[in-house]
Amino acid sequence: MAEGAVESEKLLVEKGISPREARELSTMRIFGAVNGGYGTGITGLVEKGDAWEEESQIADTYLNNMGAIYGDPDKWGAFSLNHMCEFMGGLNLSVRNVTGKDPEAYLSDYRNRHNVRMQNLREAIGVESRTTLLNPEYIKEKMKGGETTAENFSKTFRNTYGWNVMKPSTIDHELWDDLYKMYILDEQQLGIHKFFKNASPAALQEMTAVMLETARKGYWKATDEQLQQIAELHTSLVKEFKPACTGFVCDNDKLKEFIASRIPDQQAREYRQNITEIKEALVKTGQQVVLKKDQLNQVPQKESQTLDGILIGVSVVTLFFLLVFVLKRRKK
Repeated sequence: MAEGAVESEKLLVEKGISPREARELSTMRIFGAVNGGYGTGITGLVEKGDAWEEESQIADTYLNNMGAIYGDPDKWGAFSLNHMCEFMGGLNLSVRNVTGKDPEAYLSDYRNRHNVRMQNLREAIGVESRTTLLNPEYIKEKMKGGETTAENFSKTFRNTYGWNVMKPSTIDHELWDDLYKMYILDEQQLGIHKFFKNASPAALQEMTAVMLETARKGYWKATDEQLQQIAELHTSLVKEFKPACTGFVCDNDKLKEFIASRIPDQQAREYRQNITEIKEALVKTGQQVVLKKDQLNQVPQKESQTLDGILIGVSVVTLFFLLVFVLKRRKK
């Protein structure tokens, strides 16, 4: 292990990595899927024989898809992966509904490996949101990434909404107000709307729909002016670029009517018609419109079903033992 770390550090320095960063990277030992994904992505490739000729192509795909370092301070956070909200958040929601009490939630903060500590989830979310989603310098740098970056922003918005549902105490109304100022009003004059229209209009459709659903559900006490501006931006994107039929954009009839109620009648009729036409077209063709990145990075069906089955099984067993524990405590 020590010899490998020394050799890795030396190679990294030779490739231009700073000595300090090279030493940090040389000690990393656990790797996983990149960009919040899961699965290697090689099963479908292996089975599609005409997609590769040399084994090295499979190896390259594996190394690329599984090359994220666990321990990288820039990668993982409460917003980074929807499974954090799904499992940790789902457990919190279940405990709250069974016991009537909102449990404490903590994350292990490994960003400084010399000072590992437990961090309250609300604090972790506050720090992450203000250093990423609400940080102009971070946003400007990420906007250089194009389509992938745009769609990662939309995923982060979905994860923010998810935490709002699972553990409302971790997301305050001010966070959504600040997101409104940053992404709807573009108060920092970063060219937010231009970036998303060029990189991925579908991502901004998703983000605006998520904000409106958060308000519709009562998790964000948005003003009428805020709702009108978001609804007008959302429907103008739908009109200009056609609906990107993700769940928030096309499959929520109550949200659709909520949006329509916030805009002038003529604009509302056009909006409803745009949604209706794309859904009818999808029924006729049997296709599904998704964000491009989601479509390209889909895990093959069999692999996805296996992973989903494992995750569901773990969740059920965990919740079962939790409920048994709670019921025993109640009897005592």
